[in-house]
Amino acid sequence: MVSLKNKKGFTIVELLIVIVVIGILATLVIVTFTGIQQKGRNSQRQTDINAIQSQAEAFFAQHGFYPTLADLQDTSTPSFIATHMKGLPLRH
Repeated sequence: MVSLKNKKGFTIVELLIVIVVIGILATLVIVTFTGIQQKGRNSQRQTDINAIQSQAEAFFAQHGFYPTLADLQDTSTPSFIATHMKGLPLRH
């Protein structure tokens, strides 16, 4: 007859506890990573807005007025976007 004390291995309860702990840790990592991604995207957006604002201010300093929607949509050369918004992340 084999004694229960001589058996080696993990019980189902021990395995379930380990699985639950791993699940909790994985959830924390995913939530943290998502928050970091959101902060990064928001930071990039703010940088883009600041760059556009500075270019609009430069346009105002040069021309004495802010660009209108017509200026932004003008396809003639040189347009406002071509001359003042070079390198900015504008999406058409």
